[in-house]
Amino acid sequence: MNYDLLYKVNPWYSDDAEEIIANKEYRKQAEAVILFLQTYLPNHFPSNHPQLHVEMVMLAMFSKKNTVLAVPRSHSKTTLLSFGLVIYYIVFLEFKYIMIVSESYDKAESFVTRIRDELEYNRLLIDDFSGGKGFKSTDWAKGEIVTRTRVKVQGLGYGQSGRGHVFEDTRPDLYIMDDLLTTENAGDVKLRRKFSSDIYPAIARANPKHRRIYVGTIIMDGDLLAQTLTDERWCAARYEATVEDDDGEEKMLAPMLYPREQYLEDKKAARANGEMSIFMAEYHSNPTIFDSDNTFHPEMFQGYDKKPEGNYFYYILYDPAMPPSGRTRIQAVDKSAILVIATDSDKNWWVEEIHANRAVPIDNYELIFRLNKKYTIRKVYMETIAAQRSMYLNIISLMKERGIKMPLEEVPSHKGGKEARIEQLQPLYATNSIFHKNGQCDELERELLLFGNTPHDDISDALSFGINRLKYPRKTEKSIVSPMMDAYDKMFNKKPTANWKII
Repeated sequence: MNYDLLYKVNPWYSDDAEEIIANKEYRKQAEAVILFLQTYLPNHFPSNHPQLHVEMVMLAMFSKKNTVLAVPRSHSKTTLLSFGLVIYYIVFLEFKYIMIVSESYDKAESFVTRIRDELEYNRLLIDDFSGGKGFKSTDWAKGEIVTRTRVKVQGLGYGQSGRGHVFEDTRPDLYIMDDLLTTENAGDVKLRRKFSSDIYPAIARANPKHRRIYVGTIIMDGDLLAQTLTDERWCAARYEATVEDDDGEEKMLAPMLYPREQYLEDKKAARANGEMSIFMAEYHSNPTIFDSDNTFHPEMFQGYDKKPEGNYFYYILYDPAMPPSGRTRIQAVDKSAILVIATDSDKNWWVEEIHANRAVPIDNYELIFRLNKKYTIRKVYMETIAAQRSMYLNIISLMKERGIKMPLEEVPSHKGGKEARIEQLQPLYATNSIFHKNGQCDELERELLLFGNTPHDDISDALSFGINRLKYPRKTEKSIVSPMMDAYDKMFNKKPTANWKII
């Protein structure tokens, strides 16, 4: 699975999602579900339906794993999955205990109320699937209903516990999580951890045959939805409001739901208000586009293939990640960042190599030793905070054992925090004093563009170690040889010295 293409290709599917989309039998069954919705819920599902909805139903119904879908706003994802598909499951008795989770309990309650009203007043549905008796039972409330056929639907707010819920002999066997994130909670790490450590294990252990469907819109880089797309426990797909055809022409993903005229109008307004990052996140599932008030802009990044000839000092900047504990998933651990930086006499920085990984510490030590030998490093700057101090001492010990000479210096924590230190890179970029080796710096540039809006800053943090630490080679002045000096040279067979100058 190529996660590097997650924000570059449209649409993007995980490997198992691609297999499902290619299955013709699954497509037929999904189209039958869409036909059911068009027949019994015609006000919500017109006959002209997008293929997007067929794919979403396929991925929701036929994945053997949990399903996560990043879908742009204005594409009826809630109507399809949290309303239409739930009603389909209710009337065909596919699940017994359905839990609908949203950003708040009030929002989840409104989803359940909408389903309740349809089951109570849709005459065609009542006649064909309840024998005219109706679905209403004595347990018929706003945020929680139980049908006469003994199917329970309940609302739950994001952050509320998923543990301890039981209906008759069944724990929740279907969770639909719809738009869990808002601009207020998208960056809330505690809620994200609660989702991972509370709701997920609870329902996984309680009912191994359960299904989870998570559908939403990406709010910011690294938010819960963006991270879940790269979690291999999930069957994942990501969509944008526009797609390219075979000729490279842009067209709308679902023009019957979100026409091009509306898209262009929304885009124009976002640009005028300086909110293109919000627009790109909500309509392209891609929060990497900058706003005018961001600290770093793309035009600040200068690439190079080969440095000009000259004298350079070489440095290594090393930000070691804390090693994972026994209970920590490796994907949840920050990356270690190792940068090779060259400086010249014009006080420029040249980012020569970047290595960002989750390797064990000893592998990174070996890498640093190789880079030290390759470049004749002037100094290695290494952050030493908390447990990182022990890594520093381990390197010192290895150097003594192997007789390696490498100047290693500790970088203490910054008084204003690492964000303040990274922000100090901005003047260097604004004055075109930092150059990026082509093919090495994509991840660094992504971090800088999203500075302040992403939890990922390992590489840019390491780069900031160089501020007020890196030194520059002296500028050598070339001699200017005049015709008179040339004659002197020929007369006495002596070359002018390097410090001869014309004044």
